[in-house]
Amino acid sequence: MIYAAGALHIGDPTLAPMALTVQLEARRTEGLRRELRPTLDAFRLLVDSVVDLAPESLCATTGRRALGRAGYALLNGLSGIAATVRDPRDPREFGEAAALRRLLTPG
Repeated sequence: MIYAAGALHIGDPTLAPMALTVQLEARRTEGLRRELRPTLDAFRLLVDSVVDLAPESLCATTGRRALGRAGYALLNGLSGIAATVRDPRDPREFGEAAALRRLLTPG
């Protein structure tokens, strides 16, 4: 998910700021929230499908719901960082994605 989020941001740097704005506005506006329900449900299913790949031992100790929420937090955090960088290819500006990959990937 980290690789895909980085590639998506490189392809269109306007997506991260838009995604953050839409999330905030959807919380404030019932009509927008209703309109976005299918998209938000699809996003939830995507994160759930990644959680389904987690080892059962991890799910047993943390719970699937907590893993899913951690996935949302990770992606939202990356979006927040991405929304403030000028060049996502520059590791001095968007090194957090690489740092997260190193933190989460053994070896």
